[in-house]
Amino acid sequence: MGLIGPHVFQKLAHIRDIDIGRDEAFANAVNRAYSDLASEESNFVNLSKQFVGDKADFVGETGTLEPFARTEAPALLKGNEDALEALFSGTQRNDEVSVPIHADGGAYLVFHYSKSIDPVPLTIEQATPAIKEALSATKSNRAVNDAASAALAKLNEAIKAGKPFDEAAKEQKLKVETLPNFSESEPPADLADAALIVQAVKGLGEKQISGVTERTGGEGYLLVYVDKIEIYKDDQAEAKKKTLTATIKNETDRALFTAWFNQRRTESGSRRPDLGTPAP
Repeated sequence: MGLIGPHVFQKLAHIRDIDIGRDEAFANAVNRAYSDLASEESNFVNLSKQFVGDKADFVGETGTLEPFARTEAPALLKGNEDALEALFSGTQRNDEVSVPIHADGGAYLVFHYSKSIDPVPLTIEQATPAIKEALSATKSNRAVNDAASAALAKLNEAIKAGKPFDEAAKEQKLKVETLPNFSESEPPADLADAALIVQAVKGLGEKQISGVTERTGGEGYLLVYVDKIEIYKDDQAEAKKKTLTATIKNETDRALFTAWFNQRRTESGSRRPDLGTPAP
């Protein structure tokens, strides 16, 4: 579907702060309003007028939207992906009323469809600027990626020759950023690329460099140099080990005693009388 044109929308919002009782009253009022609006779909415009303004359980407003594409949603629907998904699902028919759709602030939207417009293929002349822009972006990304790969090869050669990473990186005119110690369970804090960095160093040893990785949001490329690997030492490890050992011993002793006791009781022929049954 290219464009849709909900002829009229009805917005129903809370009239006051929400509490349990008022929220339930609001939900019931929305259901009643929707039932009335959907009962005569072709008369939606006139029916919607009765729900405009301050009502007992909500504030209502109505309006008209011109046909729009999903990528060019009006302000009423900006950022509301659930609403856009429902409107552009392809299941709605012309002159049909939508079910209530969640909106900002706990409000609900109800739409009446007037028409849909199928997308029209662009002519070569119309599409040429967009094609050129896409090709230019592709070539630019490829050039940057090739440059990063070439820099990586030279870095690896320099590292193998014994040159410090910082010095080798500066020779390649790369921006160097020193990271604090981190682990897979504790990635670098406050970094948009933290997950990429952790993934990039998996399997690497000391003095090794990761492959070229595209940064979050397509903002360039990064590679990670592992300067040193330290074995994490838990200061509480010994105490935890002793606690675990004691717990296991207690559970084992309890299990052994229970088994011994049951065996002795069986051998003596005694048994515990059933509850509610007097012992002989």
